[in-house]
Amino acid sequence: MQQKRSLFLPISFFIRVGLVIFGATLFIRPLYYYLTEGFSLKRVEVTIERDPALVLAQPSKQDIESLSLITKQPFRYFKKGSQAYAFMSDDGKYILKLFKFHHMHSMKWLQAIPLPACFQEERNSLINHREERISLTLHSYKIAQEKLNKECALIFTQILPSSSYTLPVTIIDPVGRTYSFDLAHYGFALQHRVNLVLPALRNWIQLNKIDEAKKALSSLVGLFVTRCKKGIQDIDPDLHKNAGYFGSTAVHIDIGSFLENNLMTSKEKMVPDIQKAFKKLHLWLEGRSPDLASFLAEKLKDPEKEVWTEPQLSPK
Repeated sequence: MQQKRSLFLPISFFIRVGLVIFGATLFIRPLYYYLTEGFSLKRVEVTIERDPALVLAQPSKQDIESLSLITKQPFRYFKKGSQAYAFMSDDGKYILKLFKFHHMHSMKWLQAIPLPACFQEERNSLINHREERISLTLHSYKIAQEKLNKECALIFTQILPSSSYTLPVTIIDPVGRTYSFDLAHYGFALQHRVNLVLPALRNWIQLNKIDEAKKALSSLVGLFVTRCKKGIQDIDPDLHKNAGYFGSTAVHIDIGSFLENNLMTSKEKMVPDIQKAFKKLHLWLEGRSPDLASFLAEKLKDPEKEVWTEPQLSPK
């Protein structure tokens, strides 16, 4: 006798479907993050409290006109750093950095969680460390805009949203999605695009343009001297990724690791700090151009003699 088929699907069917959906979710989410490099407008929305100390000078009418000429062209996704997503203008001359505010959430909510006494000190230390890192990064942006504008090849920096002007921009993310929005409502930095230190030096060495390379090395040492004499320390002076060349003039690229420290103006503090920052570069040069390595070593004996000249930057 033939059994009647149940009108209801077996529980095992729903379990299998659930496992498939769950497995797909676990796979799709990291894949999506990998393809987009984690970028979304939500992640660059300003979520911090409005601190008057972070308010920078608003752009003048002339500034807005110059900025608008730059942002008329689309900006395509370039790369991401620990503090910002970077987009390059279509003409390859400018870099737009949108700050990662999703990394800047306060952890003070942890204080409301009851913990044994033995964990409270560690928790408070964790909260304080995060707060200090956020404050350092935000105030570093301000230092870069107000005191190291030319040294960082900056055109304009804004930390907190503004309603005093509008600046339409279009960006294209890693998977080709287009976003058009008002840049004035975001925290951002607009910089001239420069060549990284190592590729630039490698190119001069390969072309046997040793004099040009020496000029560039002198400029790089002079850049550090100029910054130190302004009483500003760079707590992440990685020359491989945080500095570059506009022509043969050295500039800082990273604007998120500056700290005001008047001790940097003294020779006793300045010289060893600069020598330490150039150690890896000197080793790199020794394997490629002993002449340039010797030249740099000589410059680092008394770096204060090196003079940094502002690059001829045009906002247009």
